[in-house]
Amino acid sequence: MEPYTTKDGREVPLRTVGRRYVDQVRAKHPLPAKPTYTVETAAGDVETHEHKVLKDAEGKITKSTLQTDEDWAAWNAYEQGINDAISQQYEAMTEFLLYNCIPLDPEPVDQWSIDPALWGLEVPDPADTIAYKTFWLENEYLADQDDLVGVISRLYAAHGVIKEDRVSEFESFFRVTLARLTAAYAAGPPAARSEDPGA
Repeated sequence: MEPYTTKDGREVPLRTVGRRYVDQVRAKHPLPAKPTYTVETAAGDVETHEHKVLKDAEGKITKSTLQTDEDWAAWNAYEQGINDAISQQYEAMTEFLLYNCIPLDPEPVDQWSIDPALWGLEVPDPADTIAYKTFWLENEYLADQDDLVGVISRLYAAHGVIKEDRVSEFESFFRVTLARLTAAYAAGPPAARSEDPGA
């Protein structure tokens, strides 16, 4: 696999791993099953069907099989479960690919660009090799967000997580997501934000 060139001209070595590994990582965070409902046929048999919800381009529900409050609650829990599982899949795959596809050993903390302890910042224990290496990659080696996004999208495309023709779209989405996370973090926890008189 061709190395990735950072904005400051460094070459990041990249390698591929088996697609089955990626599939197994994804499978560890399965999507929840759709909620179901039952109907009784004219012959007296009971059939089970998955609920269906149709939405327009703006995301508004135009048609559904949901009828009761319980149906809606189950569907809302299902949609939240889908979002949670997808987030967990991407988080796990990102960690897996960064750790395994960048064949570099992380530098010891005393060689980093800052002294985290001086600022009271927590760094994973070097004995936790996965957390330590991915933390180093994300915060030191690929400190520029564009480089981090570029490497991740390259690895995702090479391993079939996203399609080659969707890389630009993914990178834009990833940058927006990182910007939102940074803004939310800077604003403090929800309770602190709600107490802010300027909010």
